[in-house]
Amino acid sequence: MAACLISLVSPLYAGLPELKNTLSNLHEHLHLKVLGYSSVYLADYQVDSFENIHDIRNDTHLEALAMVMKYEVTMDFEELYTQLHEFQSMEQSKPFQTRAEIRLLSYEDRVMSRPSMHIPHPELIERPDWLVPAGEVWPDFDHPILKEPLKDLAGKYQGVPWGRFYAQGKSVLEVEG
Repeated sequence: MAACLISLVSPLYAGLPELKNTLSNLHEHLHLKVLGYSSVYLADYQVDSFENIHDIRNDTHLEALAMVMKYEVTMDFEELYTQLHEFQSMEQSKPFQTRAEIRLLSYEDRVMSRPSMHIPHPELIERPDWLVPAGEVWPDFDHPILKEPLKDLAGKYQGVPWGRFYAQGKSVLEVEG
């Protein structure tokens, strides 16, 4: 058994119903044991993004609902990563689907960097819409590379305008684990 953090970010225009639907489908397909939910945050900030290594960084405005879930899993890292990737592809191939983003942020204290597979996720500490909810749901988890608790790392966004509390995750989404 291992614990992991998974982020779910859904466009604001899709609202809580899309967040709830994606999370419900995730639980149905991957059979994950829920250990905790963060609150839902309304993320509203400029982000640097690039589509691939050859692109020049572009400023993009992010306006989305974001939360992080802590799960207990029986799968090894590679299997979980593959299943999450397949799930995301399946969800996005459905007609009329909004593009909810699902990312594996951490898997215990595992550290790995391959061309298409990184753990912990390299953007975890750069994206407040991931780090703040992660610090809420697993505050004492030490980042495997930085060796600092998530709650301390998330503190760098205190007072920085990146978003705000939107709703209680567990009570609003009412998803069984």
